[in-house]
Amino acid sequence: MGGYPEKHFEAPNIETDIENLKKKVDAGADYIITQLCWDMDQFKWWYDAIRSAGITLPVDVGVMPVLDSASTINMALSHNACVMPRALCEIISRNWIFPNVFSPEESEEEIRRKKDAFMEEGIQYTISPINEYLSLGVDGIHLFTLNKADAVKFYKGIKTKYFVPVHISMFDDIAADDIERATKNLKELTEKVV
Repeated sequence: MGGYPEKHFEAPNIETDIENLKKKVDAGADYIITQLCWDMDQFKWWYDAIRSAGITLPVDVGVMPVLDSASTINMALSHNACVMPRALCEIISRNWIFPNVFSPEESEEEIRRKKDAFMEEGIQYTISPINEYLSLGVDGIHLFTLNKADAVKFYKGIKTKYFVPVHISMFDDIAADDIERATKNLKELTEKVV
């Protein structure tokens, strides 16, 4: 079931959102997968708050690998309304490729260089919070690959209790019965809550 460290955008406040999460837990959820959250202080506050509310289920943190600026901006602003840290904004600014009034005639080569540089910086940027989440004791990492599964294979080496990717087929070590169990549990939970 989904958890919202920065609150669901339709929830009136974070406290109500945590109360709703508790109701879902009481209805029989098995584990929590969070939505995207780059604000580590907010995540830590939320993680402590759900534990204080008696929510002890395993938590997999939703992490979006920072691979291209358009997807990063889109996920942050239009889908999650989440905070973008200054360091991430600086990566976007350094590698800006959208209509650019300062360089209106950028070459294809320069655009490719910026895309590659963005991906390289983004990979390094993504690894840091993954390590920080793991140091907090979360149970797993859920990668939002946004149909770019091949681009995130390098994350497979990160050691976690278990790894729950969006496109599971790219990981050989995820058993089919784990996928079946997760799908069955999601269906049962949805039926109970709705």
